Amino acid sequence: MALAAACGGNGGTAATDPATEGDGTEGEATVRVGQVVPSLGFVSLDVARADGMFAKRGIDLEWSLLSGGDPATLAALDGGNIDIAAIGSQTPVTAISKGEEYQIIYSLMSQMSIDLTMSNAHLKEVGISADDPVEEKLQALKGATIGVSALGGAQDRIARWLADRAGLDPEADLEIVLVGPPPALRAGLENGNIDGFVLTAPTGQLVEEAGAGTVLVELGSEIDELSSYDHLILVIRKDYGEQNREVVVRTLQALIEADRRVAEDAGGTAELLHANDYEEVPLPLLTASVKSLQGGVGHSGRLNVENIAFLLEFTAATGYEFDRDLDAAEGEGDWWTNEFIDLAIEGA
Repeated sequence: MALAAACGGNGGTAATDPATEGDGTEGEATVRVGQVVPSLGFVSLDVARADGMFAKRGIDLEWSLLSGGDPATLAALDGGNIDIAAIGSQTPVTAISKGEEYQIIYSLMSQMSIDLTMSNAHLKEVGISADDPVEEKLQALKGATIGVSALGGAQDRIARWLADRAGLDPEADLEIVLVGPPPALRAGLENGNIDGFVLTAPTGQLVEEAGAGTVLVELGSEIDELSSYDHLILVIRKDYGEQNREVVVRTLQALIEADRRVAEDAGGTAELLHANDYEEVPLPLLTASVKSLQGGVGHSGRLNVENIAFLLEFTAATGYEFDRDLDAAEGEGDWWTNEFIDLAIEGA
């Protein structure tokens, strides 16, 4: 997968100027989307880009892959360098608690899409296999060196949350080390420099195919509370949504079309992605990876009070600090909304 600005099917490159489309009226419009990491968790966005779903709705998509994690992506949104952030959900709600005028408008992945992958050498040493109960499998974190893309980021916090859930000391019983983006984490595990990582498919599955590691725990399907969790979301500035309502609606129409395709056709989705951003991933493996994520799509990106409440709870449990308490029910229509989704479905 390309690790630079790209536009997968709609033309264009990463934008650096403020949005030129400000009145939100019908017609050709440029929308700049910044994505936080290359990940199959953003599969609906990948499909919509690859199959021209934005272009057919008059959206000239300028898509960029940003470095620096969720904070840097939010900074790009705040600075007007992008219009929509495709991002993990925890950093935005933390920023909202600090008074930032952001709004969550779409759930790209409504289950935890991250897997815990461990090296076979480490699993042999600790005597744990993928067939063990999940609570036993999490004991593999004890004494392990876990690689992450950013210290203090989502991967770091989730690994420590898993350790805590297993009754381990998140600070003393595992070591978290900075490695880099997914390709570097894969190389680090295959070369024996780390014992594991927490990443979305297909990175773990590629390691498994190479014989170096095992996808030990699929968090979204094996840990009940993470099966209904808005893991990856779209965020806008409130003023952008107010000024570009029709443009946002058309953008979400493309994503809803892609979302439904992914939910209904894993094989066709995999073939499309294999011809575009995922050429290096064997097609059968890519198809299996898409199937593992289908539970998190097919809901037209819709948000709900229960999932938002759990997002707030999980964010606090993984060590993020809120400047003020947020209430999921009171936040509807303010810092999170289905308004654009409803309009997108009505106008489809």
